[in-house]
Amino acid sequence: MLSVKFSIGNAENNSFAIEATFAHHYSYSYHCAAVLLLIKSRWEGKLAVVTGASAGIGLAIARAFVRSGLNVVGLARRKEKMESEMANADGKGSFYAYECDIANEQSISNAFQWIEEKFKTIHVIVNNAGVGKPGKIMELDFEILKNAIDVNLTGLLLCSKLAIVLMKEAHEAHIVNINRQCLGKAKDIADENIRTFYKTFVSSLFGHQVYISPKLPYANIYPATKFAVRALSEVLRREQNDGNIRITNISPGAVRTEMIQHSLENLERLEILEPEDIANAIIYAIGTPSRVQIEELTITPAKILS
Repeated sequence: MLSVKFSIGNAENNSFAIEATFAHHYSYSYHCAAVLLLIKSRWEGKLAVVTGASAGIGLAIARAFVRSGLNVVGLARRKEKMESEMANADGKGSFYAYECDIANEQSISNAFQWIEEKFKTIHVIVNNAGVGKPGKIMELDFEILKNAIDVNLTGLLLCSKLAIVLMKEAHEAHIVNINRQCLGKAKDIADENIRTFYKTFVSSLFGHQVYISPKLPYANIYPATKFAVRALSEVLRREQNDGNIRITNISPGAVRTEMIQHSLENLERLEILEPEDIANAIIYAIGTPSRVQIEELTITPAKILS
């Protein structure tokens, strides 16, 4: 299921309305193949920065960008893993791995200083890095809670702020914020509760609603950080309204990533999203005409157990 919220700068031209209808009635992944041709001519050779690019959604985005002809800087703590995973990536784009801890202000500043010295400008940034640990707020150490805020919100804010400075020289630029769905350890979920789990979490969007159940892991500070990211996206969108920068917020349901795999033993029984689904959605978002502002993409699995 794909929900799109958008605005059109030129109301006289309804071409994107047609594209949106096509994407709604058909698979947007197929539509993205057509959009890919437009992206290659428009974004080829441009620079994209992807945080959390060592695995899961971030890695899929990096691959999709390289395949589309963009040069990509991947920011993550696991530099060697990024290099290994992207070694055989196909496409005209190039990939550059840079070790960076999104929870550390100095680490982020160093990364963007390196980007400025090497590339001068940034055209796309995808703020994908995110962390979450299960448990109640009163049961977790403050440092654990603070780390989630540092990565999910403060780090995202600093990356966006530094990227915007380098985007000013670009003809057009795009910021994409990922409101990732998060799970904690769910090994104690009984088999009879799998349907409850599926309906509650697989289609859940922590940046839109807080889910609490005694049968399921507590998300503690995580939803608060994701609500804040949605608000921040709107603030940046309004502040940059007169410029060349578009901002899109992506809210996915459960995606088959390391975070989910480490959380749920019954993963193979669930029909959830793949990282490539989110990458395709981002390709779609940045591929729309510059007059189009896609404010939010909400993506959930098509099938929900009853």
